[in-house]
Amino acid sequence: MQFVNAALASDIVNIHNLSSPSSYTSSKTLLHPYESYASAILSSSLSSTLHTPQSLSTISQNISKLIATHHSLLLPSLITLSTPNPIFQSKLNDLFSHKKELLRTSTNIKSTITQTVSSLSSASTKMQSLNTQLSNILQTNSLARATMSLLAEHKRLNISTPISELDCRDLARLASTISRMETILLDNSPQISKISIVLEIAEQVATSSKQIKQIAHKKFSSCFSVKKKITSPVSMDLSLVLSIFANLSANALPTAICDFLSFSITSLATSISNFFSDQNRTKLKKKAKALSYSKNKNNLDAADLMDGNMMTSPTHTQKPTAQQQREETRNFVEVRKNACEHFINDKVMHALGCVLQLQFTMAKKVDVGSRRSFLHVVESSDEWGKKFNGGKLFNAFFHQVCNVFERNVSEAFNNVGDDNDNSNSNINCSDVDGDDPALSISGLYPALRAAASAMFIDVEDLISNSEGIDSEEKGGILSTTNFDNNLLSDLLASTIGIGTESKSDSKSKSKSKSTTTTNNNNNNNNLSTTFVQHAFNRLHIEFIRASTNRLNYLLQLMFPREKITSDAVLPSKYDVKHLHKAINAEISLADPREGGGELSMAEDLAEVVVVIMDEFCGSVKLHAKGKIHFLSPDRSDCGNVNLALLSLLQQLQDGVKATGVDVFVNPYSSANCGEQNHAAAAAVLAKLRRGLQNIDDFCEDYLLLPVCKGLSSFVGEIVLNERTSKEESEQRDFSKMFETMEANLLSKISSEKKRNLCKRLITTSSLKFFVAFTCLSKSNSDDEADMMTILKSVNDFEIASRSFLGGQNFDNVEEIKAAFYEMRGLKQLVMYELKKGEVENFKNLLQEEFFTAMRVSSRCHFLMGTFGGSLLSTCQQYYGKESYKYVWDVCENGGGGEELAKRIVKGCLEEWKERVDGQGGSFNAVEVLLVRSLEGMCLS
Repeated sequence: MQFVNAALASDIVNIHNLSSPSSYTSSKTLLHPYESYASAILSSSLSSTLHTPQSLSTISQNISKLIATHHSLLLPSLITLSTPNPIFQSKLNDLFSHKKELLRTSTNIKSTITQTVSSLSSASTKMQSLNTQLSNILQTNSLARATMSLLAEHKRLNISTPISELDCRDLARLASTISRMETILLDNSPQISKISIVLEIAEQVATSSKQIKQIAHKKFSSCFSVKKKITSPVSMDLSLVLSIFANLSANALPTAICDFLSFSITSLATSISNFFSDQNRTKLKKKAKALSYSKNKNNLDAADLMDGNMMTSPTHTQKPTAQQQREETRNFVEVRKNACEHFINDKVMHALGCVLQLQFTMAKKVDVGSRRSFLHVVESSDEWGKKFNGGKLFNAFFHQVCNVFERNVSEAFNNVGDDNDNSNSNINCSDVDGDDPALSISGLYPALRAAASAMFIDVEDLISNSEGIDSEEKGGILSTTNFDNNLLSDLLASTIGIGTESKSDSKSKSKSKSTTTTNNNNNNNNLSTTFVQHAFNRLHIEFIRASTNRLNYLLQLMFPREKITSDAVLPSKYDVKHLHKAINAEISLADPREGGGELSMAEDLAEVVVVIMDEFCGSVKLHAKGKIHFLSPDRSDCGNVNLALLSLLQQLQDGVKATGVDVFVNPYSSANCGEQNHAAAAAVLAKLRRGLQNIDDFCEDYLLLPVCKGLSSFVGEIVLNERTSKEESEQRDFSKMFETMEANLLSKISSEKKRNLCKRLITTSSLKFFVAFTCLSKSNSDDEADMMTILKSVNDFEIASRSFLGGQNFDNVEEIKAAFYEMRGLKQLVMYELKKGEVENFKNLLQEEFFTAMRVSSRCHFLMGTFGGSLLSTCQQYYGKESYKYVWDVCENGGGGEELAKRIVKGCLEEWKERVDGQGGSFNAVEVLLVRSLEGMCLS
């Protein structure tokens, strides 16, 4: 056919060329598109498949169309020929003959194709029929095989023993059979369901599957019965029950596990809500009262605390004595402790132990088909991801328990309301709870925390029991894979943040075993800490708040702030003793025997005591006197108030220091007092050190310092001779003055440390006052006898001061060293040969080492009094106060007093300049140098 196409196109082109030789180029150009079009049509027609009946007809139509098209183009050329062209005529004849031959060939081809298509159509129809028959045969064969398999499995299902009487092994095998039968029915549905015998088998399979699921759930629940204590991390019975679920269907095991955990959490939430309910708290109080009046309180066990078996106390009209109240309080602590232990062990510990055993059992049990552990199958399932957001099994359940506990505790506090938060009317320090429902709930915290700590010790024991488990259990039910003792460590590390040691770090099996034990202990500690921090968060906050409120209530009774007056009655030593007793009672809540709590609570309660100590200091500060004016070395207007407050603080300090030992060590005999008791006492003392140090700082700043400043000021007034008295000569005896201070005032301070502190402060301040008074008042004296008197006073005062210190070494105290150095500088200054009119003498004085070491205020006061003119006012005159008051303001606050003195000196100089200028005078050389020196000192 390609030959026909090429020949026909070539003949048409030759004919056109012969008919118009003169226009060959233009004709070829015109025919070229048509020639291409003809070739394309013929090529597309001939290149198509010839096995269809339309192929021959298409070729014929295309050839006719092509010839007709080109004949219409060649016709004008043929008409314009004047004479026939022989070559053209010959070619034309050949073309017609060729056309006839092509038509015959096309007819033959068409006939052949028609016959071929007819033959192929009949064969195809026959083959389709055969294929349909074969498909029916195969489907029938598949149904037959499925039916035979179903019948074979049905023989295993027809057992003589009822399903309810089968053991777990037989149930697991039967569940596997039912699972295979369900798979057969599902894969061949709905064709196989048309068979009548199959319908009967399907109904039996559905019934048996339902029965097995019910029995499996019942056995699964019996594995975690409340009355059954969990002692082993892996349970044989639980492993068999899990095999039943795993054999039932692919999703049966994850669904059962998720339903069990959800049910456990719901049941635990209900138990927590009931435990914190008003009815249960009232029941506990009635139980405590019953024990107080019962002669045989051992007849009631801990289980009675959670049910209605209560004893009723006899009716009595008399008010219970103090001993009866203490007995009732002890009984209430005991009842509450037993109730919390019963609740934690039977509810929380049982739930956690069940899940822990479930985790270990599933981790050791391996699915035969997928070769994955049951734990991995559950944790990677969609059901687990939807209900527990993925993650590890025990971690998810553990945090769910913490959240449920926290939520129910918060609801219990919210239900009782916040009416009594700001009121102390219901607080009774002799009773831990009083009548406030919120206090009753928070009072459960110590016993609950102690029970929780004991619970996680049991968890540790449960984990430690996993060591040495034989991996090849009887009957081959459990997997033969090695059991990983670090399983719990690995599972908890991602959630709780426990650092586990890498297995590659272990160099031997024995080292690996010891590392495992250490990790398990760390897991227990972190589990216990996490549970307390999350589950007991709100309970802990309310407990600390209640403890703080009870102690604050006593402070308010001791220091009523609305009645603070100058003659307010201060607390007595009995009040402080009662406060210390209340502090010991709060700390004893952490004692397992006395308060039913846990020793680790001692640090939290010690923090409460630190807060109360700071509050005590704040209350004392409102009564302390900031400025004290002494009338004699042992008598003042308000100095005794500070010393009385100091005595109260010392009493509180001494009592608090012994709190840890008094609570955790002394009540026990040497045989019963263990290292944990001593550790708790040491931990309490370590926490209380901050509060004790705050009391020391407070006593120094607000009680002792004003007293010392008052005594120092009294000393300065004597030195200044501004006070008159009949016993002035005795007052000038500095040694006797200091002895009187120590005997009548400092002896009231029981702490030797504080007495030495007072001596140091008094001596330092007195030295500063003495130097300041001397430089201010005696600097302008020219009488040699007067100067000798001053020198004698300086020597006597220094000797009396050192005797007052008692020979103690204060070389490490820079402040007192500087004060004595300034005192020696004053002595040299008094003996220095001064020439008031000589500039060189003035310059030499300024360069003396002892002079430059003195305070700026002392130097300025001495220079102004010695070298200043008559028009220069003194600093006390410019300040507008008496000398001792001015010196008090300069010496009482260190750097601030020095800045005050500088401002006063500057003011005096400015006033001096104005007076000299107003009188038309001028400064001499020494006065000019004095002004420059003073201005330079004030700028330093």
